Amino acid sequence: MSDKESRPIRRRGVAATRDAGWTRLWSSRGFVLMLALVVLFLGISVTKELIRRIEMRAEIASLETDVERLTKRNTEIDDLIALFSTSAQQDKEARVKLGLQSPGETVIVLPHRQTEKEIVLPDSDRIDYIPVHSQKTNPEKWLHFFWDKLDTIYSTET
Repeated sequence: MSDKESRPIRRRGVAATRDAGWTRLWSSRGFVLMLALVVLFLGISVTKELIRRIEMRAEIASLETDVERLTKRNTEIDDLIALFSTSAQQDKEARVKLGLQSPGETVIVLPHRQTEKEIVLPDSDRIDYIPVHSQKTNPEKWLHFFWDKLDTIYSTET
């Protein structure tokens, strides 16, 4: 029985030695300080990674909205290219913007209109009418400009 009793004692001694070693290790200031630094380093690393992921998600969302906006703009430009590539639209633009006419057409020049600011063309386009020759001098134009501004200010206040 002495052999049986000696074995548990040895095991207890080894276990007691191991427990005492861990206790000494956990109670040493150097190990606790090192462990605290490792935990602090891991916490900072995880926090930086979370911040980086949040910024990346925001940037991805911003880029996705830019892609949607540019895709919409691209389809609008494609539609305009298709519209302007038709010969009817090219003729219309040449007539309105460049003042060109087809062979056999007659151009009619309308007199200056004081009351109406725009002209309605037969094909329902609306363009601003700008008189070519104005009879007012530059100071008269400025006086008229400021007088209209004063009229609009006083008419909205009352």
